[in-house]
Amino acid sequence: MKYLSVALIALIMAGCGPSSPEMTATADMAMAETQTAAPTSTPTLTPTSTATPTSTTTPILTLTPTLPHEAPGIDPGGMPESANSLFFESTPMFTFNLGGSVKVNYIVFLEIKKELPKDAILEVHFQNPADPSTAYVVVVTDLTGEKIMVESKKFPMSNFECRNYWIDVHIYADRESIYELGTHVQWTSSSFC
Repeated sequence: MKYLSVALIALIMAGCGPSSPEMTATADMAMAETQTAAPTSTPTLTPTSTATPTSTTTPILTLTPTLPHEAPGIDPGGMPESANSLFFESTPMFTFNLGGSVKVNYIVFLEIKKELPKDAILEVHFQNPADPSTAYVVVVTDLTGEKIMVESKKFPMSNFECRNYWIDVHIYADRESIYELGTHVQWTSSSFC
């Protein structure tokens, strides 16, 4: 129930905040005002761009559009349960974005069970519903805290079928993704079926 509340709050906050075009327009107006202001003897600061806010609670280093990826095991069938591995206990979820066209995304909540190295990162592979032999990859670099929430990109609802999808987490000891410590697999169901 707690995770559902968090997901609903995140969904509401994402829908209520300014859109990316609004933020860009505001930044452009501020830059234009700075550039057209009357000259003064006091130097003015040059505006710098900032990162666009995202509803993901963990920083994303990269998002790979598609990466060939085989299923990390056999679909358990039915409604998948939480998964356990050496490093994590996880719970999956789907969310719906009802603004404009209906979009769906995966979310996985990872509870850390074993301490990770200081420079560890996660590569979270979300199965691509439009092409199940590929995955979208989210790289997570901030592993502070006991729980981590990672979400996929938003997919059109028409890409989903009534079945289970996999989330394959790769745990690396280094920022270069060379030394893999292990993996964690979570299956999730397209629960709108």
